[in-house]
Amino acid sequence: MQDRIRKFDFGPLGNRIVMALGVVLACALLLLSALLVSRVAGLAHDVWRARDWTSVQASILHASMSSAREPRKLGYYETRVKYRYTFRDKQYEATRLVFTETRGETAEIWDGQWLSTIVSFLEDSRREGRPVQVFVNPADPGDAVEIGRA
Repeated sequence: MQDRIRKFDFGPLGNRIVMALGVVLACALLLLSALLVSRVAGLAHDVWRARDWTSVQASILHASMSSAREPRKLGYYETRVKYRYTFRDKQYEATRLVFTETRGETAEIWDGQWLSTIVSFLEDSRREGRPVQVFVNPADPGDAVEIGRA
């Protein structure tokens, strides 16, 4: 059995280089895992926080989608969505489509096919004057999310 085991020996310097590359790769994977866990944890926190939000009808004011312009974001799509809703007899406007984005007007989402379906649905709703359902934070009525369902 011993003669079947092949040992790789790159010499003293080569073995150190291989070991260093292994450590760098392990650190990179650990960092990537931490980033993914933080994204999932943030999404889970938003969903948990919104469990008691109030559902209201909203009018779509604008919905569009385009490919990201920055080369480092190749494959991402940007959306611009704006909707108006009434909560406790006061009108609000919001721009958030899904929980994974910030409260800004632009969402960057990887799945272009899903996004295209949602934006088409929202644009059709706007054109036909058909309201959509949004969820409003009762403690901060300016905080709302459409959640992107078609």
